[in-house]
Amino acid sequence: MVNTEETSLHVAIVPTPGMGHLIPLVEFAKISLSLVRSLFALKTSLKVLVKSTRLVALVVDLFGIEEIDVFKEFGLKPYIFFPTTAMVLQLLFHLPKLDQMFSYPVQNKKDVGYQGVLELCRRCPLVAGIMVNSFIDLEEDAFKALIESECGLPLVYPIGPLIQTGSFIGADGSNCLRWLDGQPNGSAMYVCFRSSGTLSYEQLIELAFGLEMSGQRFMWVVKSPSKKARNANYFCVESVQDPLQFLPDGFLERTKRVGLMVTSWAP
Repeated sequence: MVNTEETSLHVAIVPTPGMGHLIPLVEFAKISLSLVRSLFALKTSLKVLVKSTRLVALVVDLFGIEEIDVFKEFGLKPYIFFPTTAMVLQLLFHLPKLDQMFSYPVQNKKDVGYQGVLELCRRCPLVAGIMVNSFIDLEEDAFKALIESECGLPLVYPIGPLIQTGSFIGADGSNCLRWLDGQPNGSAMYVCFRSSGTLSYEQLIELAFGLEMSGQRFMWVVKSPSKKARNANYFCVESVQDPLQFLPDGFLERTKRVGLMVTSWAP
């Protein structure tokens, strides 16, 4: 009798810790494999998985693509889980060419972060496929361009939208959706600086006054300010300090009819 546990194919999921990447990837897989971020630990873990399962592929977050050579060493097909939009994915594919054409394509070329992203972009075409957290009805033209491209791009799979469905500490997605359902169609502005975006105190105050003076309905995913690092909140679902205490006096009361403040994860 065939042992189905031994013959079943397995795919390992390798997330990165940023909340904007981690949550949708976990929702996609409902399983996760946590690896210490080092080449030795990665190889050790893969050796165990290859021996114990029929491991055929690895799904990594965009920032895990730098280990692609290790995956191929074990004969595994590497796939990328891309947590944002197809339009952004198009930009990543074209960024190396834009970098050659322009002296200042999207950011200072000497910036270390930009150089890191540029290297990731160069390696994206080397994977077997990319799973995008979006759907064709939302980005039909962008997906059509990616799927029909003749530039040797990997296969692109629209698998979204993936949202957090279970309980999560501090997150109240139902409140966000209820508030949005109560607003006129197309009237609310979504303000969020991604997992890694952290404002200084001065920037936070300026943004608050700008939103208030605009009179625009808004949902603001607000994090506590920091002067130490621009990505101070990258690993956190919630801010270490209550971000609402840094807002201008009376801001919440004056904007309560048009704004919703979200201090944790927003779906």
